[in-house]
Amino acid sequence: MNDDKLKNDIEKLLNPLNIKNNLIKSSLYLSAFELLKLAIENRLRDFLCGQEEMNEDFEFKTSQKYRDVIENRKISELGGNKNIYYSSCLWLKEMDVITHEEVLELQEIRKHRNKIAHQLPLLIIDSAHNVDLKLFDSIKKLLKKIEQWWIVEFEMAINTKLDDIDSKDINFDEIRSGNMILLDLIIDSVSEAEL
Repeated sequence: MNDDKLKNDIEKLLNPLNIKNNLIKSSLYLSAFELLKLAIENRLRDFLCGQEEMNEDFEFKTSQKYRDVIENRKISELGGNKNIYYSSCLWLKEMDVITHEEVLELQEIRKHRNKIAHQLPLLIIDSAHNVDLKLFDSIKKLLKKIEQWWIVEFEMAINTKLDDIDSKDINFDEIRSGNMILLDLIIDSVSEAEL
């Protein structure tokens, strides 16, 4: 370890404001990721399992279609292992909601989430480890894209009050889900933590 790194690590550790800001940014990143994960996994699960009975927690029971398409998918990029998050991302790609590059971007977002969740002390004491604030923009962009697709393709399609609206006349920038609004509040909080 070089002297500059050691000095920076000690300064990071001994500055209560740095510790506070790193903990705030970490918790906000984890919260932002969970909103994204809801859009990726839960909306798809509800869609594929929506015809099933509900369990005691008012969640749809897992359908065979969901098991076949998502849960049991062996992912070559993961050595043939199964992963609901990755499998759900691939389903969204197959539906032309997101691109291959965006699937990779979603994996980077998840890797950073795992680093924060499982190596939090490094973010507090190691000057080389920080919350990647650029990934908040990626989360916002991808959440918007995915949520708007679900709203237009499914929620609006089944809402009979909207039958007279042509999707070509829709200004997508005006479509906002509750999760998108909440994410904006989280990102505003991150900006405030930077002050």
